Amino acid sequence: MKWWKYILSYLTPLRLEALRGQYGMPLFLDIHRGQLQLSTPNAIYSYGLRYRNFAQLFELFQWEKLHLQHALILGMGLCSIPILLEKRHGRQLRYTAIEYDQAVIDLASRWVLPHLQSPIDIIHADAYHWIRATEQRYGLICMDIFVDDRIPDKFLRKEYLLQLRRILQPHGLLVFNTLYRDEASQQHTKRFFNEIFKDVFPRGQMRIVHRNALLLSRPLPL
Repeated sequence: MKWWKYILSYLTPLRLEALRGQYGMPLFLDIHRGQLQLSTPNAIYSYGLRYRNFAQLFELFQWEKLHLQHALILGMGLCSIPILLEKRHGRQLRYTAIEYDQAVIDLASRWVLPHLQSPIDIIHADAYHWIRATEQRYGLICMDIFVDDRIPDKFLRKEYLLQLRRILQPHGLLVFNTLYRDEASQQHTKRFFNEIFKDVFPRGQMRIVHRNALLLSRPLPL
């Protein structure tokens, strides 16, 4: 990328690529305020160090007390979670990233992965089916799957959460990203959290960050 685009991006977003994803959804890759941003018409999928919901949550972690080695990312996007942990918190974990959209994988491979030191094993798969087959367990699971601005219904079922609990290490943490931007999404997220999520994770906690709610399998601080 030319240096002047990086500087100009602090004044206005600059479009780098536009394409269609696996669902026929338009995908837009911009550089905005010095960070790569992957978006759809109604949602931001990734935003580098400015991916606000996870960025603010990770600030609450007591990293020196954690012994994380292997993290699972469900819905990779442009690797905002590894970027945040590596560039801002100095953590080089081993990642398994499950991404259904090959177009997103191609973008991440060209624009992001060459600039990360952490090993990332990218798997092109439907996370709903993949987690039912894996026997690996993880200390951190980040669930960040959206199709535009909607989480597909199958990822909001109790049986899916039970599979996530199965592959979570005993003292691990699940972070489940949901929308919380208007009355309808707020009520939907509250019902899911109270009626389904807490049935599987009784110590679960909800953290509101801007227009998202992050559902945690156990309370912070960590």
